Amino acid sequence: MASLRTAVVQNRKASELLPELLPEWPGEPPQLWDSRTVDLKQLATIERMVAAGGDGTINLAVNLLCKAPHHAVSLGLMPLGTGNDFATACGLPANDPLAAWAAMQSGVLHPVDVGRFTTLADNVSPTPAQFFVNAITGGFGAEVTANTPEEIKAILGKTAYTFHALTMLLNQPRRELFLKTADWEWQGDILFLSIANGRRAGGGFQIAPNALLNDRLLDVRVIPSASFLDSPGLFLDFLFGNSGPDSLIQVLQTPWIELRSDTEFQLSIDGEPCSTSHCRIEIAEQQIPIWLPPACPLVTQSNKV
Repeated sequence: MASLRTAVVQNRKASELLPELLPEWPGEPPQLWDSRTVDLKQLATIERMVAAGGDGTINLAVNLLCKAPHHAVSLGLMPLGTGNDFATACGLPANDPLAAWAAMQSGVLHPVDVGRFTTLADNVSPTPAQFFVNAITGGFGAEVTANTPEEIKAILGKTAYTFHALTMLLNQPRRELFLKTADWEWQGDILFLSIANGRRAGGGFQIAPNALLNDRLLDVRVIPSASFLDSPGLFLDFLFGNSGPDSLIQVLQTPWIELRSDTEFQLSIDGEPCSTSHCRIEIAEQQIPIWLPPACPLVTQSNKV
């Protein structure tokens, strides 16, 4: 690969690791940008931006690229977060900056779909759309992501999400939702909702085993509220991601979905918490070019830049 003008947008963990590695960096070392202060104007000076951090850092980079006045900047991934769901599902090594850099240098540039989240609630002032590349989760999964303490994540890593999920599972409130696509509607109490472009969320849980990053579709999974004691099959389906004619779990693919609730509903957008009572989630018109491993299982290999 020819040398590209590159900047690394780094989270706190990455900022503690990367400066020490620059002397041994292969080739020309990249610029290092703080994820807390980076802005759109800086993108005009580079050809490639690398997200060094977890899913939240990748989400920041994706939103910068989608909101930039041009899309000539490609995205690389250096997974240095807690869960690293998106990057590891793509086949990239986690918590090894030089290995991730080497994988990027030998990678293939693919145009990747981007999801767009727009609030539609009548009592909320219009806000700019938010973009995501991995997944939006709602209900139980979003609450686990939002409420897992930083101290536990620091000690247990991505296992912290599983640990905290088990402590929350036995005391879940009712959450009623209305969901709508072009040819499907569903209403009821919900335990878990995922609207995915990628395949994993919440520290490694496989939420959309067949999702592709370039099929122009979102993979939706709906798990209704039910007592796991009364419905042991639902517990097994929840753990192992099962679905089918005998499962209570609803699974579909769609380019857009609308969500409505009588009360504020907790969501997690690429691991970043938010809440809404009415929103539309869809595949955006634009794609962004991402450096992925040659055998990445999340893309059709014929679709390359």
